[in-house]
Amino acid sequence: ILVNPKSGGNAAGVLLELPREGQLVQLPGGRASATVFSYPIADAAKEGIRHLAAEVHASTEGDPVRCIVAGGDGTVMWAIQEILEAEIPTDRVLVGTIPFGTGNDFGNVTGWGTSGPARGFLREAEGFAGLQNY
Repeated sequence: ILVNPKSGGNAAGVLLELPREGQLVQLPGGRASATVFSYPIADAAKEGIRHLAAEVHASTEGDPVRCIVAGGDGTVMWAIQEILEAEIPTDRVLVGTIPFGTGNDFGNVTGWGTSGPARGFLREAEGFAGLQNY
């Protein structure tokens, strides 16, 4: 998750509380699992983009890597620009959003919604169980 911590009146910043080593998320019934990492967009070293590139290059053909952008339209456009500049094959990355901005036009036209989740959505005390919803 590429996070703009200031989006949504600083609400998106809660995503940076995920464990540094990533958080394993398993859907009920073992349908799918993923390890979720979060990175701030203001990181000068672009660690999140570098991690995304490494995951894409390590993945098998036909198995796209998911990249979630938590922020507004500007954050989404920033992430796409960074993916292009890093020469990450765009056909191997699926980009989704958690809308935390003020307009959220991107989330609106894609049908993903125009408002971010309510405070406490991660359910940190329950091992970040709220991630299953996203």
